[in-house]
Amino acid sequence: MMRALCKQFWVAGLMAAWFSAPALAQNYDAAHQVRSGIFGQWGLIRGDGVRAGLTDDFTFSSLGVGFTSGIEYVRKHSWSYGIEVDGAVLSGEETIAPGETSTFRYRQNLSASLRVRAGRHVRPELYWYGTLGLAMVGAEMKTATEKFTYVNGGVVLGTGLERDFGPGLFFAEYLYTRYGHKDFERPGLEIDSASHMFRVGVKYKLGHDHYADDVVERIGERLRRER
Repeated sequence: MMRALCKQFWVAGLMAAWFSAPALAQNYDAAHQVRSGIFGQWGLIRGDGVRAGLTDDFTFSSLGVGFTSGIEYVRKHSWSYGIEVDGAVLSGEETIAPGETSTFRYRQNLSASLRVRAGRHVRPELYWYGTLGLAMVGAEMKTATEKFTYVNGGVVLGTGLERDFGPGLFFAEYLYTRYGHKDFERPGLEIDSASHMFRVGVKYKLGHDHYADDVVERIGERLRRER
């Protein structure tokens, strides 16, 4: 069910972003602009489990939905920059068998990040950016009789595109996160993981919109006076 909903969300977001009517220009010179929105995510989780000197590499896919919010300083013909925070609920797991007699079910349930961003407009309505920051993952590992949960930190970097449509933005981005290793003392297992995440979603501008509220309004007032 969750897989089907996420696929529909991604397809709808991409179609709306690239085939919608021409967008208004991005909210230029708007000082600090707050954006909040939602996204769908597909991830590729890769890593290895080590126990008693034996290593088992694993790779599995993960689907998720999440919320993002941030503040951006938007400027025309120059670099724009900001800060963003996000969180996602994930699904997907994999069997790890680093021992001869034991198997483990590993999954990542939650992810979050706090990132800085910087970029430029490649077209009036299209914004390209790079991003870098700190990440966190909440995961669990199950044996036949026990369950172990943990939170692990890491670093994240990536890139993305935003397309303005007036009151909001469609976006698509790629993020690479490296979480490093986690020791489970009781089962004697070490987990080392990283993820490749691909997201599409929509953000809405909150508060004052310089372009829509000021520029378009002034143009309208001038046209009315000239009539």
